[in-house]
Amino acid sequence: MKNAKRLLAALLCALMVVPTMAGCADDGKTPADDSAAVGDTTAAEDTTPKETDRKDAKDNLPEGLNFNGMEVKFHTRGGQNRHQDLDGGGEETGDLVKDTVYKKARSVEERLGVKLVVSENTQGYKQLGAEVEAAILAGDDTWQVIATSSNATVQFARDYLWQEVQDNQYLDFDQPWWWKDAMYELSLDTKTIRYILGDTNLSAYNYSGAILYNKDLLENFGGKEDELYGLVFDGKWTMDKLGEYAAKMNRDVDGDGALTITDVNGFYIDTFEYLKFLEYGCDVRRYTRNDKGIPVVDLDLERANVAVDNMLKLIKGTKGVYWDSAEKSRRRDVFANGNAVFYGSILGDAYNDTVRAMEAEYGVIPYPKMDDKQESYTTFIHNSAGMMTIPITNKNPDIACAVLEAMCSEAYRSVISVYFDEALKGKYSSDPNSAKCVDIIRAAARKYFFAEYNATAVSGGKIGFLFANQVKEGANTLASTYASIKDAAATALNAFIEDQLGKMK
Repeated sequence: MKNAKRLLAALLCALMVVPTMAGCADDGKTPADDSAAVGDTTAAEDTTPKETDRKDAKDNLPEGLNFNGMEVKFHTRGGQNRHQDLDGGGEETGDLVKDTVYKKARSVEERLGVKLVVSENTQGYKQLGAEVEAAILAGDDTWQVIATSSNATVQFARDYLWQEVQDNQYLDFDQPWWWKDAMYELSLDTKTIRYILGDTNLSAYNYSGAILYNKDLLENFGGKEDELYGLVFDGKWTMDKLGEYAAKMNRDVDGDGALTITDVNGFYIDTFEYLKFLEYGCDVRRYTRNDKGIPVVDLDLERANVAVDNMLKLIKGTKGVYWDSAEKSRRRDVFANGNAVFYGSILGDAYNDTVRAMEAEYGVIPYPKMDDKQESYTTFIHNSAGMMTIPITNKNPDIACAVLEAMCSEAYRSVISVYFDEALKGKYSSDPNSAKCVDIIRAAARKYFFAEYNATAVSGGKIGFLFANQVKEGANTLASTYASIKDAAATALNAFIEDQLGKMK
């Protein structure tokens, strides 16, 4: 293993640039099989806040606020939704990140005079959503906060189960630990917030799309890191450029005349879920909002056609690119074993044990733009990310909201720094250029309306992941496919929103 100097300070500085973004998490292995405005893509090092700025940041909760031992009960799916977002598993275990999350929870308890109680439904995201819905409709007020995810609640049309919180006295969404743009992206009217997302949702960082690359293989194939980073920083990192690298950087190891998963491929991306990151890197408009702020189906068909063509060219028409439509399970070992130069993945994979154990150095870059005409990079955050909601059965939401403000501000001060400085140290932060790329990834992180509201009833699943499905089918039939679904999608969307808003009155 190379003993490259670890420039952790540079990574931390880059990670502290962006105040708002959006987020996704399941069991820490693979996003569930379902399915923030873009920032400047330059790293302004001279204006980057110092680490002390983060540690010293203060929220606006009243001094001496104390709830006299009140229990605040959270219910979640478990896994990362608990370990990274809530209480680290409920005890210190020696895992640096989990222990810091645990200490965050204890700090909030001590500060506000509350007791945080976490219960889990470990059966899956669908089961969590169904369980919560049944309990709330029955008037059960056991839980004050639901630590949910889009695939557990949003896609199943459960907005009406949650209280709006944008005017709560204890929540200050202008603070840097809140992902304000992401929350309003999930708003049905751009006026109300029911899904709450902030820095306490560490799982959202994990599920931001990112490409990892093997530095040794890049060099062995004649590539130069400076040139690669130059493309990224100049805004010229596109699907065509990724395809050029893949076509030059592959090797038929077994000599059978075909490139398979056991050979060396230039670009490897696994499972259908990960095509979604490539798709949303194209930054194509799928809807607009009317004068009432209500979403209206409005696909930019011309740009969408280019996106599908470019995705098909890369995935299906480029030697050295490997993707298997039948693959259902993650294969991080393909990258870790040196069988891929570029790996279409997520930011959290830099923290994964399999990847961290590889001997070669690796770096991080964003998913490519659709083409060089695209203004900025965009990062899709998978819809299995953790978020918070306040159920309508909570008769005293102020306590829960005060706790969430304290959790997010404390996570901003302590957890985020530990996660990136300590847990991801080593190969991930071996050079300042990777740090700048992480800055770009975070600045471009977004939630997408149709990617979240992807239930069949809303036709989001068809529109939200339309390009990936075209790649899966192997041909661009976008115009006819969209023509066949857009009217039904518009009708379903209108009916859905009217139903939800009606139930909220």
